[in-house]
Amino acid sequence: MDLARLSCSHLDETATRELLSDAVGRGAGMALATRGLEGAMAYDGRTTAAVPARTADPLSMSDTMGCGDAFLTGFAVSLLRGGWSRRVPVSGPALERALSHGAEAAYRQCFVEAAFGCGRPTGASTAGLRDIGEHVTD
Repeated sequence: MDLARLSCSHLDETATRELLSDAVGRGAGMALATRGLEGAMAYDGRTTAAVPARTADPLSMSDTMGCGDAFLTGFAVSLLRGGWSRRVPVSGPALERALSHGAEAAYRQCFVEAAFGCGRPTGASTAGLRDIGEHVTD
């Protein structure tokens, strides 16, 4: 397995680091832990990186459905565009950048009505939405 994604919002930082290490020790090329409002961490057997969550005003948000998937997508696209694979390790800065892209994608997902494939941006969020791909090119 090239990338393991773990939901760790119920774990503290120490337990999350242990779980990431365990996942890589069991064969994952990289392990990603999303932790809700506590941000996210990734570990590839050499480098651990973390990013805080990008928070939004709860009154302006539509929904949090799909935020984990959005995070994973932004993270993975950033890594892949940077040339990462199981055989090509990622640099520390590239890993941090991928985490930031994941956090941005998850943040933007908060403004999408996520009704199982029928989601639409709400009026309050339309002005702030841009194609996530724009954020994954640097």
